Amino acid sequence: MASYVLQRILLIIPVLIGVSVVVFLMSHLVPGDPVAVMLGERATAEDASRLREELGLNDPIYVQYWRYVSDAVRGDLGESIRSGQPVLTEIRERFPSTLVLTCCAVVTAAVVGVALGVAAAVSGRGWVDAGIMAFALLGI
Repeated sequence: MASYVLQRILLIIPVLIGVSVVVFLMSHLVPGDPVAVMLGERATAEDASRLREELGLNDPIYVQYWRYVSDAVRGDLGESIRSGQPVLTEIRERFPSTLVLTCCAVVTAAVVGVALGVAAAVSGRGWVDAGIMAFALLGI
């Protein structure tokens, strides 16, 4: 049992690395320029160049990724482009609402899932069972 738990814990490492790479690449592949969003339409090329240098956007992609990971490990998720507040502060503000929404969704899914599972089991292999199975597959 202990070896299984250790194995599962060790598997978290490649998963976290994979997720961090995907999130980082998605943020770079999204259309639009974060500098243009931050500065607005009236920004000069000089202002944009200065901000790119401040943000480290002129650095090679592997340097940007390393900075991203090392900052995230320290708990520094940067500042929001829209509000200018630290991202961690915004997450803390929204976490209670997210937790309530998640709990409601889990309870609803469990109640509906158990009810439909019982209905499918009771009905046998008829059209009710097939309909519930189709609904479940559609939900997935």
